[in-house]
Amino acid sequence: MDAPIGQDEKDLLAKMFEGMDQEGAEERRREADPLATGRWAILQGLQADQFNGRSFEIIQAENSEGRIGVRTHEGDKLFKTENLQPFAGEVDERQIIKVARIGARGEETGSKGPGGVRTWHWPQKVLDTLPSEVSPISVLIGIPLNVTKVEPHSKLEGEDALDNFYASEVMVWPETGLALLPWQRFVGPVIVWRSGGEPFSADDACLVHAFIHSLLDISKGEALSQDAITPDVFQQFKRLKLEEEQQSPYAEKSHDVNI
Repeated sequence: MDAPIGQDEKDLLAKMFEGMDQEGAEERRREADPLATGRWAILQGLQADQFNGRSFEIIQAENSEGRIGVRTHEGDKLFKTENLQPFAGEVDERQIIKVARIGARGEETGSKGPGGVRTWHWPQKVLDTLPSEVSPISVLIGIPLNVTKVEPHSKLEGEDALDNFYASEVMVWPETGLALLPWQRFVGPVIVWRSGGEPFSADDACLVHAFIHSLLDISKGEALSQDAITPDVFQQFKRLKLEEEQQSPYAEKSHDVNI
C-alpha cells in the first residue's frame, strides 16, 4: 500500500500545479493573439519593398521597443507591430490551419521559448509546399498526420540539443517498433498537422503521443500488436485519459481536443 501524502508534499504539489495552471492560461492567451509567436503575418508599409505583401512566420514576441521578430527569406529581422498584418484565420479557415509544434530537446519551454508541445497557426499554402512524412501509427488510428522538420527559432547548442523524443515516437513503424534512422537522432523541432485542414492542437498531439508511448512501453522495441492500433482502441484510450485528467486534482487538463 502506498504511504499517505504528507502536508508538505501536498503543498508542493499544489504549488507546482498552480504554476502549471498559470502557464496554461498564458499559453491560451498566446494562442488567441494574432501576432504571437507561431503565427504568420503579412508585412506592409515598409520602405524595404522586397518584404511588402509577403507573409512570414513570427518567431519572437513583441519586445520593449514594440518590435516583433519575423523569419524572412533574408534572415530573422525585427519589425514594428504596425507593419504586420495578421492573417484572418478565424474568418477564413482555408488560409490558416491549427497545427502542433513539437520542440527539440534544447529549446526552452513556456514563455521563454518555443519548446515543448505548443499550438501554432500556419498558412495552408505553406504547409502544402513543405516536404513531409506521414506518421505510420496515426494512419492506423484514423487520424493521418503529416510531420515535417523545421528550423529552430534560435541556434541550439550541445550534442543532444536537436533530439526530439516525442517526434521520434510519433514516427515509429508498427512493424518494427522503431522509427527510421532520420527520425531517431538530431530531429530538431517539427510541425504536425492534418492534411485535410482539420485543427490539430498541442493537446491533440499529446494525446496521440501518449497513446503511441503506451504501445511502446508494452512492446519494448519490438513489433507492435496490430490489434491494439485501431481507431476504436485509440478513442477508448483518449476517453480514459481525459476522464483521468478530470478526476485528478493535480493533472494538467486538456483544453483544446479536436480528434
